[in-house]
Amino acid sequence: MRPYWLALLIFGGFAAGCLESNPQPSPFGKDEPGTGEDKDSSSGGAPEPGSDELFDRSVDSSKVLASAPTDDGTVLIVGLDEAAPGASQGHFEQEDGDGGFFREGFSVREDGGFFLTLVGVQADSVLLTFEYADSSYLSMMDVVIPVHGPEDDSAPWFVDSASDFREPTAGYPPEGWDSNGGAEQDPRVTVSYLEAEGLAQIAATVYVVTPLSQLVLTNLSTEATSMAQANNQGSFLVKVPASRGDTIGIFATNPLDLSKATPPLFVLVPRW
Repeated sequence: MRPYWLALLIFGGFAAGCLESNPQPSPFGKDEPGTGEDKDSSSGGAPEPGSDELFDRSVDSSKVLASAPTDDGTVLIVGLDEAAPGASQGHFEQEDGDGGFFREGFSVREDGGFFLTLVGVQADSVLLTFEYADSSYLSMMDVVIPVHGPEDDSAPWFVDSASDFREPTAGYPPEGWDSNGGAEQDPRVTVSYLEAEGLAQIAATVYVVTPLSQLVLTNLSTEATSMAQANNQGSFLVKVPASRGDTIGIFATNPLDLSKATPPLFVLVPRW
């Protein structure tokens, strides 16, 4: 069954013509639903040194995207540009598997973006705490980890048979779909390297992902993140900055509900 949100997107005009498949900025504004609870966003000026008046620079939850966990509990959390403006660093606490917790830090870029890879996630959410170099004020955000049941029609799918990536959510591609003039093939993702441009080209056949879903692509080596959108056949062609041997994590989200996402697919840029 086609997810109901796909019909809404098509009705809203997303399927008019051929959709752009190059990396796109996030289409969501400050008031759209995100994966956390804090919906305050940045509004400008730097405070005086030592000032605690940083409430106008709270975390913008609409710019924080999380994947669902893989079978081993690996989750990617991406903070887009201006997600945590003014923050110098952050930390989170996670269960260690023995009933205890461990604390781990992460860096925040000058543009307010950040990236986390969590391993062995068991909780339904993770609390991120952001610190500021010029203040003792702490900003916190509880990021909900996407989880969906087999009947969740609002969750996107992501399939790559070439790497034995298992279907993570409800919504399998139509049975018996064909391409290339009737020649059937399995949905798959391929990666090539464009040496002259210093870019990795990631290509997906039709019905690899839910049509019109939003894609989040992060180079795990550089932590640079690109956004793209699948076309109305569930395929995409994206070029992202990369070097040979880099690993790129990709997950899909429902653009109408960012709390619905797939586990990440990890692809390797060819070494030669």
